[in-house]
Amino acid sequence: MAQWPWLLTATRDSRKNVQTYSPEARCRIYLFACLTGLRKQEMASLTASSFRLDDSPPTVTVAAAISKHRRKDVLPLHPELVSQLRQWLKGLKPDDSSFRR
Repeated sequence: MAQWPWLLTATRDSRKNVQTYSPEARCRIYLFACLTGLRKQEMASLTASSFRLDDSPPTVTVAAAISKHRRKDVLPLHPELVSQLRQWLKGLKPDDSSFRR
């Protein structure tokens, strides 16, 4: 975890889009992947309705068809991620992709 602040800072400072993702979007993806352990396809499947930020504990749900376990996965969210997600998901409709291109 010691490298995370450096990676996020370097990504933001790069000002380069990579695979159509802005530096800020890439920071979100890196942070989310690190704190959830989800893979690219699992993250790509998430919509705003996948998140239950007001539950105790807050969770994200990955559908069985996408999950590496082939079952519906409900994962608790890291507390640092919950406040970020509230900002990232603001204004999204329930079926909107959480990690838009």
